Amino acid sequence: MSRSVLPVAPRAPTVRSLLLGVLVLVLVIPLLVIGAARVYETALVRHTEELLITEAVAAGEMYRSLLAPETAGPIGPPAQESERFAPFRARLDLYDTPVLPAARRDGTASSTTSALGRRLSAALERARVRTLAGLRVLDVEGRVIASPDWSFGYSLAALPEVREAMAGRYGAALRARVSDSPRPTMASLSRTSRLRVSVAIPVLSDPRSPAGTEAEVLGVVYANRTPLDLEKSLWQLRHELILPIALSLALTLIVAILFASRIASPIERLRRSAERVAAGEDVSLEVSGFAPAEVHALSAALESMKRELATKAEYVELFLANVVHELKSPLTSLRGASEILIDGGSDVPADRVKKFLQNIHEDGLQMERLVGRILELARIETGRWPRVAVPLHELVVERAARLSARGHEVVIEPGDEAEVLGVREQLEAMLDALLENAVRHGADRPVHVRLVKRDPAVELTVRDEGGPSPPGHFDRVFDRFYTTERKRGGTGLGLAVVQAVAHGHGARCSVKAESSGATFVVEWVTEG
Repeated sequence: MSRSVLPVAPRAPTVRSLLLGVLVLVLVIPLLVIGAARVYETALVRHTEELLITEAVAAGEMYRSLLAPETAGPIGPPAQESERFAPFRARLDLYDTPVLPAARRDGTASSTTSALGRRLSAALERARVRTLAGLRVLDVEGRVIASPDWSFGYSLAALPEVREAMAGRYGAALRARVSDSPRPTMASLSRTSRLRVSVAIPVLSDPRSPAGTEAEVLGVVYANRTPLDLEKSLWQLRHELILPIALSLALTLIVAILFASRIASPIERLRRSAERVAAGEDVSLEVSGFAPAEVHALSAALESMKRELATKAEYVELFLANVVHELKSPLTSLRGASEILIDGGSDVPADRVKKFLQNIHEDGLQMERLVGRILELARIETGRWPRVAVPLHELVVERAARLSARGHEVVIEPGDEAEVLGVREQLEAMLDALLENAVRHGADRPVHVRLVKRDPAVELTVRDEGGPSPPGHFDRVFDRFYTTERKRGGTGLGLAVVQAVAHGHGARCSVKAESSGATFVVEWVTEG
């Protein structure tokens, strides 16, 4: 009986890898959100810094035009095209920029200033209505000469960013924001961030110079503003975020359904198929398409088991049909003989009684041989036995000696020693069946056995000298219950045992008709 071979499951992710992927995704998503939020907050700070630079430069140029009108005209082409622009670049970063304490002023504020300061203060006050930024113009010593709240005279020279600007370089800082006001609503213009962006822009005599010396500094524009915080920024963008959030939720739902389908749906399909098989339907238990590797492997194992059970059921059905057929004849003979003896009683002559009893005895022996062969064949075809290295030459000598002890001549021709991997008991049964068949058909002539090793093959031949056989005989010689020696006790299962053992050991068995008899050949292909 053939063995089912497990089909190879298609390459697919395992349940472990799917669950690990989900857990990693659950772990990574919050980290990505936190990282993205941090990057976005830095972008908000950087955006505020860029706006303050723009406003401060504009205020600085207005201060230049009032302080030195003769320098406020067209600046003309640069000496080199690469020197046409010299922008101040934003550089604040939440990751590596330290947060300084809130800015403090030195000195006492005054309400008096110069005419230039009053004109600038009026302009800064009007600009703050639109920009919400607090810009102050400082002189070269860092004292406030113009502010939108009309407060002058105090010094900001102690602030590091202001000192940078007084030295001719762009200065910027992140400072802590202290506010005693209650938390504003989302719709309020006030911001809730605990940081404040502070920039100081030097007003240089050469407007194209990226940096200068203290002598080139005409003044400083100091600007600060609270950047937009993450929460309020998202609130302001709430309408634009509806679609991305909806898509994210939909994608998350799709991923969840996909994972559930990947794991649960194939198992449910497999369960329904198994129930249908249990109900007697002939359906496939193989799972195709979208499923984890374990489900494919389980499906393949169940499908193999189903085929194995179907094969065994078919074998049992055929086995029972053959047993019934073969036992029918001796049972009929037994019944007939016993009925004659019972019905005839003392009227049956003694010689006939002896004949009937002899028939009953022979039929009983035939049934015993038949049942023994059937059980032997069933064990060979359905059993799973551990395999070991079996020395064939030793086995041939042993089984030949057993037959010789019963008065049959067995000639072991010169050959080779070889080993095959197999079940010794089954190989003994195969060799016994071959030798007994040769003796039965050998017309009391010697049986010749030879073992030859032709790498990588090992060939065992058993030859008898019984003469020619009937036409078509060798076409059916391995069929079960086929025999030409039934009257002499043949069961027709000996050579079926040979074929079953050979196939179970990966060997080929064949027969060749000879003019003087027949030669049976069993050939193994060994490894190595």
